[in-house]
Amino acid sequence: MHSIKAYFVPEAPNYSLLALPVMFFLSMAPHWYSVAAVEQIRTADGFPLQSPRVFFMQLAARPVAGDKKSEHTPLERRILRCNACQQNGMENLPVFGLTLLCGIVAQLPGGYMNLLAVIYLVLRTMFNVAYIFTDSKSLATFRSMIFMGHGLIYFQVFVKSAFAVAGRK
Repeated sequence: MHSIKAYFVPEAPNYSLLALPVMFFLSMAPHWYSVAAVEQIRTADGFPLQSPRVFFMQLAARPVAGDKKSEHTPLERRILRCNACQQNGMENLPVFGLTLLCGIVAQLPGGYMNLLAVIYLVLRTMFNVAYIFTDSKSLATFRSMIFMGHGLIYFQVFVKSAFAVAGRK
């Protein structure tokens, strides 16, 4: 039996692609949470499976439309943040996949790729929690800093991959 450290040494096999289904799960989790939260406020109708995007657009636009109950409740704001978090995850999933593929094509060390994949997933989990449960500007800034960590991982792998490929004979 290997210790966990064995997956992060340079000569370790590259398991980083296994992070993609985990990232998909992390991207969908806010949506599943929002479905459960919508059930709390729409007990008669439940979550509108026939047109969820319309539901979220109508909920977001309600204060602008001048509905009698124009201000969003804390739960409604959380539901809207869940939707935005899920969209953000789905937008970043292909970039994360491309990042991993670049590292694999460039033959970056398996342990390095495994470590970056784990760090990315930890950052993504922190980002989701901060996005969903943060209603203050100061914590939203913290969430943005976490998101910048994603970008640094992308940038690092893209640059290392470019130099690795350019240095081949």
